[in-house]
Amino acid sequence: LSDLENYQQYLASYRKKDGGNLSSGERYKRAKHVADFFGFLHNANLLLVNHAERMEFPKQPRRLPMNILSADDLTRLFSLADLNPAEILSIPMQKMAWRNRAIMELFLATGMRCAELTKLTFADISRENMTVFIRDGKGNKDRVVPFTPRALYWLDGYADHNRRYPVKNAVSEPVVFLNQFGRPLNEYNVSDMIDVFFKRAQIT
Repeated sequence: LSDLENYQQYLASYRKKDGGNLSSGERYKRAKHVADFFGFLHNANLLLVNHAERMEFPKQPRRLPMNILSADDLTRLFSLADLNPAEILSIPMQKMAWRNRAIMELFLATGMRCAELTKLTFADISRENMTVFIRDGKGNKDRVVPFTPRALYWLDGYADHNRRYPVKNAVSEPVVFLNQFGRPLNEYNVSDMIDVFFKRAQIT
């Protein structure tokens, strides 16, 4: 155990050729390799006790998502006919296009997740403050996020063309987004829809 502790201290004080320290990611990787090797020896009955189980590893830095949509990606995406009601002749398909565009605009404006969007009700949308209340988000936490006039335009258009308005004095506020059968969308519906749009827009 003392040898493992000494090794961790060695990693913490190690200097590279340029005089810099090892990053926490590099220290984690090297310590993990040693711990895995001790685990292998213990599983092979070559060590009676695996002291590496008690090792404390350097904390890994949180990484931001790397797959960020570019301006060209967004241009191709919002050029799709499925997201432009004016390009569609069929009234039912126009209604779907208003809904789909409102969904994509809300995602772009708020960064909400699929599961969060499917729970969204009209009561969660504050036109006065231009905010959206997101309930039971990541970590079962609620949060309030701003959204844009552009997103509000498409949301209003969806409500107008699909007769989707809050019900006054209702016991439970209706969810905003429904499928073609009048039932609430679920996160798998929304995720599948996004996959289709991304493929058509050639976004990888």
